[in-house]
Amino acid sequence: MKKLSCLLLALLLSISLVACNQKPVEPSKPDDAPVDYYIAASLPFTGDNATYAEYIKRGMEIALMHLKEDGGINGKGGMIYVDYFDDRNDAKEGTNIAEQIISNDKYLLEIGSFSSSVSLPCAQIYHEAKFPQYALTCSHADFLGQTDWGFSLSMTQDIAAARVATWDVKYLGKKNIALLYSEDEWGNQCMTYYKAQVERLGGTLCAVESFEKNTADYTAVLTKLKQL
Repeated sequence: MKKLSCLLLALLLSISLVACNQKPVEPSKPDDAPVDYYIAASLPFTGDNATYAEYIKRGMEIALMHLKEDGGINGKGGMIYVDYFDDRNDAKEGTNIAEQIISNDKYLLEIGSFSSSVSLPCAQIYHEAKFPQYALTCSHADFLGQTDWGFSLSMTQDIAAARVATWDVKYLGKKNIALLYSEDEWGNQCMTYYKAQVERLGGTLCAVESFEKNTADYTAVLTKLKQL
């Protein structure tokens, strides 16, 4: 809507200039003229998830290289350009970047972030602006429910964790299960939905243990699970 308003304003301004100054207006481009598009990518290029951001950027660069080799969009020469922003896997920084992106009329959509902890708080900003957000790997169960403009490659945890539990109980035939999960929002969601599905299918969680982020030694918890 913002882009349409700007377009209408420019058209009215052109008509006014012609009426007042009798100067010729620049001819419009033909329908098959090349059109370029700009995309904003918000990713954690610094911090613990920087490796994932580099993988994503590399994949996008390869895709754009192939697009150029194929003659651009639909072979008509138009290209896609990406501006990268570093959200540092920080929700506050991510929302600041989101506000910056929606205020710039040149962007067609936003890609990112890598984690739900950043993509989720940004979703409401993009939803209110009616701006497409391609959140890549946002698996938080609340993501799709709070936005009409958000998309993700990942299944949300209410589905994904339940599918894993179903596989473990029904396909592998495991009835007594020990669950080890990371002590963060992602891990807690996995545990909640996995546990509920195991119990729904008649299985038993004989132990539920968590571990802190960046844990390197699992000896104590694995010894405890082995005893069980």
